[in-house]
Amino acid sequence: MLFSKNQKLDDIIIEILFSGQKTAKKLLSEVEKLGLEYTIQSLYIVLRELITSEIIIKTGFYYKINEEWKNKIINHISPGSEEIFDGEKTIFLLNSLIHYDLQWKNTILPLHNKYPQDPIFFYNYHYVWIHLGETRQQSELDYYQSFLKEKRYAFSLVGSHSPLEVETKKMIESEYVRIFIDDKPIQSTGYITIINDYVITSYLTKKTLQEIDNCYKKAKSITELQTLIQKIDFKTNKIKIILERNKEKAKKLRKRISKDFYIPSELRKKFDLF
Repeated sequence: MLFSKNQKLDDIIIEILFSGQKTAKKLLSEVEKLGLEYTIQSLYIVLRELITSEIIIKTGFYYKINEEWKNKIINHISPGSEEIFDGEKTIFLLNSLIHYDLQWKNTILPLHNKYPQDPIFFYNYHYVWIHLGETRQQSELDYYQSFLKEKRYAFSLVGSHSPLEVETKKMIESEYVRIFIDDKPIQSTGYITIINDYVITSYLTKKTLQEIDNCYKKAKSITELQTLIQKIDFKTNKIKIILERNKEKAKKLRKRISKDFYIPSELRKKFDLF
């Protein structure tokens, strides 16, 4: 059991990672310091299981706790992202769209905690994340349900108009989550999230975007769309996430995304949105 005396290797790894990200070699060293003997092979087996269970994520050579999972078991956590200053940025390079979704949540959730009332703005060319499988769908539904629970506003612009996007909108939209579907995309290669002064931009390869676009063109229903999307081999496609802190850029993007939304003046003034 986690944080108890009778622990298995997976519990020990999780407890170690609560102190910060580690490489596999560093994890093994920390385990050995506890007087326990495990091979690097057995460590890798458990690490793969924890990734599959979405308890931890891997970025490069480093393993760290998945913030989404962490939020489910702890009432109050300190932000997991390193502080960056205005004009600075951090870049993540990933190989899988599934891992991308986990890394994105690992980046955004600490900012949710840091700015608990700020409205969040999204831009998606296709809103594909909810269609990556049952686990990811529930994760997305839980994420957007949190806006209703917290009474926090979200404004999401989708840049490709289709009946399937309209159906997806119905799955997510609520009193606090507003979605507008446009046929004039801001951009077709990047997906954007803005909270406070932070801008998270995700870049998928042209090949990945074309494959996703083809799924939307071929599918006649949400079920068929999900089947087609889940057949894409995302492991062969590189994905880049850029987290940057840029107050002026955040304001300009918020203004651009919000052009088709009604945003109360008190919200604009309170959070200095534009």
